[in-house]
Amino acid sequence: MEGLSDATLKEYLKPFLVRFFEILREARSFTKESVISAVSTFAESSGKDFIPFYEDAVKFFFQMMESHTQKEYRQIRGMIIEVLTIMAHAVGFETFRPFSE
Repeated sequence: MEGLSDATLKEYLKPFLVRFFEILREARSFTKESVISAVSTFAESSGKDFIPFYEDAVKFFFQMMESHTQKEYRQIRGMIIEVLTIMAHAVGFETFRPFSE
């Protein structure tokens, strides 16, 4: 999120994430891939400010993994693994720990 102040990012984080997850529920695969990348960018850029959204995001992406099992969703599944990794790094080990067990 080049050129964006931390305060501005924090202010818009929740509205953007709410909209991203709405789009992920209803979009086609190509759009889902773009939105997953956007969530990755927001998580990485916001760091610890992502913590309030982490648990819901992880649950959402786990559900996506369970519902996107067909061969044509391999790319999305790989991107979900990537976004989960980026989110875990952003929030730190203590926040991530319960999901690693």
